[in-house]
Amino acid sequence: MTQIYRKRLSDLGLKDAFGKLDLGRCAASILDMAAPLREIYELVPLPSSADTARAYVSRLCWLPAGNLHPILHLFAIVWLFETWQKFFAAYWLETSKVNQSDLESSSVSGDKKLQNIRKAYHEEFD
Repeated sequence: MTQIYRKRLSDLGLKDAFGKLDLGRCAASILDMAAPLREIYELVPLPSSADTARAYVSRLCWLPAGNLHPILHLFAIVWLFETWQKFFAAYWLETSKVNQSDLESSSVSGDKKLQNIRKAYHEEFD
């Protein structure tokens, strides 16, 4: 998950030329997204200050996925991808890279499936 989040942050231009996160821009973006959601009692723990937003994005990018509450993952998906479909396409594209050897050893339908995932990803993001 961290790899998917990092890739998306880069795609959104939230990393500098050296690949370092622009924590100030990330925090501002997170706070804009979280503010209306924090009106819901159960979502009050979402980031509410620049410090908590910077800590949140750092945790997204560096901690194992299991160390983050599922609500915080859902918030990251909304923040970074806006829709489930965009996240799902990015997830499958990233995991297909990891499992490329499995796809290469499978049938042609696996290759077709990967092409469809890539096409969906590019349609969503281009």
